Amino acid sequence: MAKKRPPDKERMTEAELRALMHREVESSQGSFGAQLAEDRRQNLDYYNGELFGNEVKGRSQVVTSDVLETVESIMPSLIEIFVGGDAPINYEAVGVEDEDFAAQASDYSNHILLKDNPGYILIHDWLKDGLISKAGFLKVYFDESEKERVEIETRSEDEFIKFIIAQQEKARTVKDGEFEILETTYYRLGMEGEREEIDGPEMAMDSPVEVEFKYRQSETLQRVKIEAVPPEEMLISRRARDLQWFGHDNEPSFVGHRTRKTETQLLAMGYDAEKIKKLPSYGASDWNAERVSRYKDDDSFTGLDDRTDRGMREIEIIEGYIQVDWDGDGKAEYRKVTIGG
Repeated sequence: MAKKRPPDKERMTEAELRALMHREVESSQGSFGAQLAEDRRQNLDYYNGELFGNEVKGRSQVVTSDVLETVESIMPSLIEIFVGGDAPINYEAVGVEDEDFAAQASDYSNHILLKDNPGYILIHDWLKDGLISKAGFLKVYFDESEKERVEIETRSEDEFIKFIIAQQEKARTVKDGEFEILETTYYRLGMEGEREEIDGPEMAMDSPVEVEFKYRQSETLQRVKIEAVPPEEMLISRRARDLQWFGHDNEPSFVGHRTRKTETQLLAMGYDAEKIKKLPSYGASDWNAERVSRYKDDDSFTGLDDRTDRGMREIEIIEGYIQVDWDGDGKAEYRKVTIGG
């Protein structure tokens, strides 16, 4: 018997979606103040050999390093399992006709893991987080970000012309590639190597010409990126049984990544400049106990970034994947929702 389709409802508003995201964040596993976060903080303190806080003055304050020794003794054998061979990723062909494709897929995946990304370090951090903090996380995503640089160089006239041709050709072969000469100054070189500024190469009178120029180069970089995510930055629905997404019976209703980005990074990701300016800065009050335990032994740790230039101002960002009936058709789908501040 066919099920009746529920009556259409109005599309959810952005305010309703934002409120739903905030509820999921506050109730998720790993949120600030949750028991799981406190357990992980305690495990990190055990690993670092921190004092328990109940020491009595005048009595022994020795702390054993059992947790550290156990974790470090297990790590080599675990790493050997995952990256002990030359090719940690291997796709098996289903039939003879799939063998070439499986080999290509294996080579490509290993190149992404080990060449495009620091695969050995990522797997090391992922395994160690799992041993210390109960769970380790790797984030795999396709990064598409704008890269722009402005440089000043000095070359001979012939090298200058070759450089322009090469960069213009490169700009045509990459996505959103642009190349522009911003400033050019010509110099005539004397017998002793002295330089005299001239209006153009035609004024050199057969003397060697040197060109000092300023240029702007931009392109959109596209690549698969893999990152080890500290467990305290992960947010998972309390009702989740596992993290198998898309088509599995136990799909989590919400998974999020709480992190920090600078204004420059957010602009490169394509977010609106005016909206970014209105977001509050990431402050010392946002450092929870688990994050402090992870970074307090860093020599540069202060609990607060003291950069004052606006482009490097840090903003807290939560990238969430939430099951929601956004369009009001009675069916919940995954939507990527990013909230800042």
